Amino acid sequence: MTRFSPFVRIGLISAGLLLVGAGCITVGGSSANQQTTDGSFFRSGDKGATWERKVALPTNKGVGSITAANVTRIAQNPGYPQMLMLGTDNAGVVYSTDRGETWNQPAPLKEGSVGALALHPTDKCTSFVAIGNKLLRSTDCTLTWEISYVDARPAAAITSVVVDFYDPRRIYIATSEGDLLRSVDGGGAWGAVKRFDGGIVKLVMSTGDSRVLWVGLKDRGFWRTNDAGANWTDLTRTMDEFSGARAMTDVVEDRTVAGTLIHSSRYGLLKTVNGGDTWTRLNIVTPPETAQITALAVNPKNGQEIYYAAGTTLYASGDGGQTWVTRRSPAPRLATVFAVDLETGGAIYMGMTKPKQ
Repeated sequence: MTRFSPFVRIGLISAGLLLVGAGCITVGGSSANQQTTDGSFFRSGDKGATWERKVALPTNKGVGSITAANVTRIAQNPGYPQMLMLGTDNAGVVYSTDRGETWNQPAPLKEGSVGALALHPTDKCTSFVAIGNKLLRSTDCTLTWEISYVDARPAAAITSVVVDFYDPRRIYIATSEGDLLRSVDGGGAWGAVKRFDGGIVKLVMSTGDSRVLWVGLKDRGFWRTNDAGANWTDLTRTMDEFSGARAMTDVVEDRTVAGTLIHSSRYGLLKTVNGGDTWTRLNIVTPPETAQITALAVNPKNGQEIYYAAGTTLYASGDGGQTWVTRRSPAPRLATVFAVDLETGGAIYMGMTKPKQ
């Protein structure tokens, strides 16, 4: 295996040395309790019919708020589902140990734009955060962080991190430059798996077989491996009849049926039940080739429940995408990420960002 980068053990990372950008999370006063619909994180217990704003950030200076954060990533710990971690594009990372009721912020990661998150499937104190061209790892419940990987190209960004549930020592990272890398020792050394012709938007690992991976590229197509990267199948042309499908924005797995994925793009939503060999169009409300889908999720306990957002409208289907219910966003922001509770399937989590001026 090629050694790309060893761990750099630096203990408590200095934000000034590592991170770029600045966030402002309010602390003190009554900011967390203001009667307002604005907010960065919401939770629904009734399939999106109503939403609760969950932004409280208790500190030793009083109860603050994460309202100012622009949330772009949500990760839930599969082995400790009470834990949620949010990645933002302006305020680093926040995490919750009560399913989003209250939040904490790791001292070293209060700034920066997070490109990817991953939580260890069995160790609740191990987590991975990608900021720019760096992958950080914590093994002590976010108290300290160490650099696991650094891309030599400053402009490169890590866009996906996946921990193998079968063997958590295997970790995959994908980059905006088209590199798929793998570590087999928990992040100490990294080897190249494949170089794609285009930036990687999303890496997905099958929850039924960790050797099966899907890679979605920015405007360049879709690939699959069934043997952990030894061989690859180019699935790009399987969706060419759908104009705009190559402009992928997200892809999520239906965990209830092997080989089933929902793919979002400028075209709209596509579904495959055979791992990407063929696709069908979901009959969404948004007209084909004009979709601007910003968030997508499938219930891990019931694959018939699909959720997506476009503009300030939220869409929910309980019959696999045949019919849809639409609702207005609960805040004057864009929904940028959905997640459905891995343990119960009964709660939906939504992260939001302020529209760019």
